[in-house]
Amino acid sequence: MSGLQNRWIMAVTIALLTILGGPRQDFAQGGAGSYRNAGERFVVTRFGAKCDGATDDTKAFQAALDAAGSRCHANGAYVVAGFATVTVPDGARCRITRGLVDSKSDCVGISSFAGASLDFSSLADGSAALTLKHLADGG
Repeated sequence: MSGLQNRWIMAVTIALLTILGGPRQDFAQGGAGSYRNAGERFVVTRFGAKCDGATDDTKAFQAALDAAGSRCHANGAYVVAGFATVTVPDGARCRITRGLVDSKSDCVGISSFAGASLDFSSLADGSAALTLKHLADGG
């Protein structure tokens, strides 16, 4: 893999985890890494993601995005309730081979507390890694 490809993968990973990352309020008082209301979180491994760097986790990520988006409640173009975060386990390397669609991107974020990698290197040339749809268009 060339240096340019490695930098591109790193840039996409940083952008996804930084720009789309949910608020840090997910940390519980008990210390870093523990969850408040863990049953309400959309952890990708609960949707079948292995995040082992080899398994294709595309379907699990899409299922987690769809489930998190189903909690969004809008009033016209504005989100009034249901903000949700798709959580990637700390240190995970999740391989995504097809593009993802976040149809409720106004109220769904992707986050990892201590960092993780989303590997889009298997996408076909010219493919979009993640398509974001505004709630007014996608809701």
